[in-house]
Amino acid sequence: MFSVNFFIELGADVRDKYREHIFEKGKDVNNKKFKPYSKEYGERKRANTFKLQDSAYANKVSPVLTGALMEDLAVTKPSSTGFFLGWNVWGSKVISLNKQGRKITTKDKPLPDSVVNFMDKKAESYIHKTHIKPNCKTTKHKIGK
Repeated sequence: MFSVNFFIELGADVRDKYREHIFEKGKDVNNKKFKPYSKEYGERKRANTFKLQDSAYANKVSPVLTGALMEDLAVTKPSSTGFFLGWNVWGSKVISLNKQGRKITTKDKPLPDSVVNFMDKKAESYIHKTHIKPNCKTTKHKIGK
């Protein structure tokens, strides 16, 4: 129904939309702003005193310190049926953030609604553009003699 190229393009776009929602806008998977950091951690982050800290995020409550978690998010295994989106190295950090109440993805809600809506629109557009029809047959039954 879909092509591998469609999912390669869609995967890259979804990754970018996800990064924008979580890390740039500072909203969790439930579309809520991240809660403020503890006093000490917040002061150190704003002062830009951490080793390898990405200073562009010093005044944000987004879960970005060095940018490693954000950059590790990748699209893998694109096929004609979909793709995988996840972290190759920093997956344990996602679990740690969830325990702290900074839910960037969960089993119940892997992506924010805005990203899911984006995916739906792209798929619908692709279907209309390529005139894909469901894989079904019409069967005629003769009634009577």
